[in-house]
Amino acid sequence: MADVEQAEQGEKPLTTADLLKSHTVKVIESHMASNYEESAVGIALEAAHKFKQYKDIASHVKHQFDKKYPGSGKASEGVFHCICGKSFASKWISVVSLQIFIGYTTNVLFANCSRN
Repeated sequence: MADVEQAEQGEKPLTTADLLKSHTVKVIESHMASNYEESAVGIALEAAHKFKQYKDIASHVKHQFDKKYPGSGKASEGVFHCICGKSFASKWISVVSLQIFIGYTTNVLFANCSRN
């Protein structure tokens, strides 16, 4: 999405590699397939670059992931959820989950039920 806005303004689109140069990323725990994990890191980096408020970062990551990996409509598949912030504790049980630090911000992405 940031790529589109920059392309419209005539600027070179930022890639995940460009964003990694200006943000520290550390995957803390992952129970996702590698393609999901790579997508989550790229989308979270894009959101951290584009937005400043945690609610906006979390909303962007959640909606982009739901759009990229839609369910089949079964209630058992659930949807993705994202939590973003600096100071919170969490513990959840899910089949698909990822926790990453971007700079000093923690991002947690998870789905309640089996997806992958």
